[in-house]
Amino acid sequence: MIIRTCRRAGLAACLQTTTTTGRSTTTTMPLLSLVGLVPGVGTASDIVVDGTTHRAYVASREFGLSVVNVSTPSAPMVIGASNPPFYGQRVAVAGTLAVGTAGGLGFRVVDLTRPTAPRTVGSLSGTFSGVAFAGTTAYATVAGQSGTDLVVVDLTTPAAPDIVGRVSLGSGGDLRVVGSLAYVAAGGNGLKIVNVTNPNRPIVVGTVALPGLTLGVAVSGTTAYVAGSSTIQVVDVTDPTHPRSIGSLATAAHAVAVAGKRLFAVDGSLFKVIDITTPRTPVLLTSTPGYGAQQLAVAGTAAYLASPNLGGGAGGLSLQNVAASPPTLIANYHDGANDTGVAVVGSLAVTGAGNGGMPVLDLTTPTAPRVAGTFPGFTTAVALAGHTAYAVQLGSSVDLVVVDVATPASPAFVGRLTVGAGGDLKVVGSLVYVASGSYGLKIVDVSTPRRPTLVNTVDTPGLATEVAIANGIAYVADSTSVQVIDVTNPNTAAVIGSLATSASAIAVSGTRAYAVDGSQLKIIDITHPVRPVLLNATPGFGAPQGIVVSGTVAYLATPALTHGDVPTGGVSAVDLSDPAHPRLLDQLVVPGTIRKLALDSRFLYASDTASILDVIGR
Repeated sequence: MIIRTCRRAGLAACLQTTTTTGRSTTTTMPLLSLVGLVPGVGTASDIVVDGTTHRAYVASREFGLSVVNVSTPSAPMVIGASNPPFYGQRVAVAGTLAVGTAGGLGFRVVDLTRPTAPRTVGSLSGTFSGVAFAGTTAYATVAGQSGTDLVVVDLTTPAAPDIVGRVSLGSGGDLRVVGSLAYVAAGGNGLKIVNVTNPNRPIVVGTVALPGLTLGVAVSGTTAYVAGSSTIQVVDVTDPTHPRSIGSLATAAHAVAVAGKRLFAVDGSLFKVIDITTPRTPVLLTSTPGYGAQQLAVAGTAAYLASPNLGGGAGGLSLQNVAASPPTLIANYHDGANDTGVAVVGSLAVTGAGNGGMPVLDLTTPTAPRVAGTFPGFTTAVALAGHTAYAVQLGSSVDLVVVDVATPASPAFVGRLTVGAGGDLKVVGSLVYVASGSYGLKIVDVSTPRRPTLVNTVDTPGLATEVAIANGIAYVADSTSVQVIDVTNPNTAAVIGSLATSASAIAVSGTRAYAVDGSQLKIIDITHPVRPVLLNATPGFGAPQGIVVSGTVAYLATPALTHGDVPTGGVSAVDLSDPAHPRLLDQLVVPGTIRKLALDSRFLYASDTASILDVIGR
């Protein structure tokens, strides 16, 4: 007997162990794993650019770390994202390793040996902020017992990062390491310089008091430029033990970067270019829109701004041509989608991505799903049968749209029918069943795809949000009840039973229906469909909004605002073998927010606001 009893929380994944007692074998192992995803940049919070490889490394709260090909700045292309994902705040890169801080969620180490498939391999707990990296040694600011400490982390074994040295700073955030010195923007304590020649005994060798709060630092030769809440300070660090302020500019900045005789700064609103030909007298040359950028990097003639909001709530990257004066916009790059539907057949998938339309995805390589094409229009629910997709689209009316996806790169419109509303679709043969909100259940004949025809509408008392079909019966999640509708003859479909229990999503397996309502998992006996019986209603699985079932295992989709919502957010696997005591088997972190799931014989699939589609091993 093999019992899977692993519960995953972030990177602390369970390791497989096997114990044999007599004729029983107990195996503890992960049940769920993130096999593949569509990488994106997410809500960018930091960026590092390697001008040699033409790659940008982006920290975000959704993916943790993303790798972007910027060889053509006007057409940046995301080629990989860390797996497992994490909450990324700051990032530093050296060779084939990256390190990222995640605020109160700790410190992560990412293996970049394959840039198209970065792997999160190590972690440390704690509250980390700034980070720098050189060789196999990382440096980070972390909350200590009496304020902020600078820690030295040995990454000789990336899977087991080891703090080998520590020094108290009182306060500190951003940092840069040049040679054997670490320069730390220490908040209200100015700029601190730490000698890290001996990693086991870092020593603060110099401090200079500066006005306001220091937030960021860049170093060029013997000069440090310090971003502050009210000014940019110029500090002579020729003698690290006696740093001294030699100039300033009355402009606020969160972060700064140096390239030649120019200093570039962002303040959360503006992107600023400053002439530092004479460091003692910096001159502000231009201030242009910065798209809310908090951090930046410069390589060649391009500046890369990590922005939490490029407009419309989308975070991402803003690429600026700094050879021009004022700088000109090269491109704003962002991703993201709604998570309102997913359907899979063979090596093809479609998702409901809201304003992002209906992406058509190629799953030939499950570890690297890719968007082959997109059908335009605001899309919510989706279904797929063969090479025909069905989607609910919102425009001047709410329509059921039939789309030919035989050529995934060029999905083609086939037919349309106004349905009024639609939160979910199921296809059975030549019929599409639409959970149509206040209209109830709509049954549409699609035997002639160019002319979908309404066959019947069965009114339900609440709002029909999802439907499951089994053995000629439709089970409708209807907000305040579960409605049972006989659809054996679609023309005379009628309600034959109901259960007064709230439900927003529903799935059927055998003689059981399983529903969620945003707070509880409900198990319903449908042996006699006219008399459904509630067997159990169990809280404790977060706030699930989607459900699919395979055998005696239910998979729940629970939206999570950030990876800090773990363990309640993401995908949960629940053992249903004992209806009286459903049991959590495992929980998996995914990049974004998820609400809808789909199954095939191999994998579980989730529509994802960040990565469009997640492929999950089960």
